[in-house]
Amino acid sequence: MESSIKCCYVSDQAADLHLGKDIAFLQSRAGKIYYAGNGIKYGLQETGTTWMELVLPESIVQMSVGVEYVLFRAGSGHAWIAGGDDGRRAGKLRRLTTVNRRKTLSISSAASSYAYVTDNGRASIALGKTHAVAISKQGYVYTWGLNNLNQCGRTEQAPTSLTPSPRRRGSVVACEPSEHLFVKDIPSYCAQCGLCSARGAACPLPAFTRKTGTCTCGPGDTTCLRLSLHFPYPVPFIKTSCRCGLCRACGESSQQQPKPSSDTPTRTHLAPARVTIVKNQVNVKVKLKIAPLFSLVGKIDFQVSSVSCGNFHTILLAADGSVFSFGSNCHGQLGTGDVRSKTEPQLVVLPADVQVVQVAAGANHTVLRTSLGAVFTFGAHKMGQLLRPAEDESHWHATPGRVPGFGPGCESFATWIGAVGDATLIHSHTSLLHSDDVIDAQLVASKYDLFIFPRQVGKEYVAIRRKNGYFAHHQLGPSGLYTSWCLESQYDILWSYNAAEVRVQAYSIHLATPN
Repeated sequence: MESSIKCCYVSDQAADLHLGKDIAFLQSRAGKIYYAGNGIKYGLQETGTTWMELVLPESIVQMSVGVEYVLFRAGSGHAWIAGGDDGRRAGKLRRLTTVNRRKTLSISSAASSYAYVTDNGRASIALGKTHAVAISKQGYVYTWGLNNLNQCGRTEQAPTSLTPSPRRRGSVVACEPSEHLFVKDIPSYCAQCGLCSARGAACPLPAFTRKTGTCTCGPGDTTCLRLSLHFPYPVPFIKTSCRCGLCRACGESSQQQPKPSSDTPTRTHLAPARVTIVKNQVNVKVKLKIAPLFSLVGKIDFQVSSVSCGNFHTILLAADGSVFSFGSNCHGQLGTGDVRSKTEPQLVVLPADVQVVQVAAGANHTVLRTSLGAVFTFGAHKMGQLLRPAEDESHWHATPGRVPGFGPGCESFATWIGAVGDATLIHSHTSLLHSDDVIDAQLVASKYDLFIFPRQVGKEYVAIRRKNGYFAHHQLGPSGLYTSWCLESQYDILWSYNAAEVRVQAYSIHLATPN
């Protein structure tokens, strides 16, 4: 598809904001996408500080921006991708072709990889710099990837001789024979022998078609889809360059190859496994149970609703509002009050009256938003990303602290948060009137309009269109203290009577509020 771009003034309310190295993408509540900055890498224009609308065929409900890729997902399950190089339209915005052309439920992009979840897979996916976390529809947590900094939130014993670590055959990182994953789908060409994975040398297609990666000779066995270093396949699918890629014949023949004596066991890279977190309400104890991917062994007493990944740490939000963290803790980004390494998920201790509804992980810090619009932060702080003053304690930044100016007792409350690199993003609303002001105010209303006139000097009156929620606010000045109001709904006339000046005036409400 060819993308359409037009210059615009962003009047829609923001729903999400993602920052790249030289570009920012904004998603509005109406599902429109805007961008500003240098978009040449993604096949877009360089706009400087001017916001441009990126016109897509459908309204967007989710977007994700990484170093190499940016992805957009519509509510219908269709997705679009820009950046990278697929061999045909390098970098340009194009429709994302999913496995078996299934609809997408979730997308994620980080570092030089991207991932998506199809409608026959997990509910959501998040990528860190070297690890991945998937949340199933039942609230199960799966982790895999590099675990040198406890990114996967679990530990595994060193493998025995029955499950040796991957080994390199020529230029191919091969799985062990028992770890290969072959499925019936679209065949592709073996990374070892170069033949069709379904029909081998009997494939009727000419050899020059092999540069496309997949073979169109018909359905059959795929090459090995297990990713031997970082990421699994097919659910969720992750674009990366470390797939095994052997056909069944080459994979089975590798069983006869002796293992090199210099190949030492390692569990630095963990295979996909489920992390079951059982929360004990009495002593706040966390237990872990690890089961193979797609296994339903054991009872799950703790469900996760959303996840966010930093460079080397992960933040989980439970269905009951509890927050758990695991991974690197060198900057205090786990919120445990210290910077010591942890091998298991940690419960983030928050005040009893705090109900967290959104979590966001930056490169090395964490941001939490509560149901009352307050914001808590912890982790790396030298770039000012915690938005709160330093304290005397040595590990003050490793304990969740509230950001001043948001939530109960403040005029502003956060409605959305984000964290990208060393930056913290907060979308907030400011209260024009407090509850006490409304109680003492004079209210006049009709079927279509509502006017609130505070009885205090310096307070603005508010005019609200009840049908669409549009509002305007204006100063009345000292004369407003002596003025009574009446709304004549038949002719949309607002009458005022100033007792101090003994003056009657009439206003058209169409001039006082926006269309």
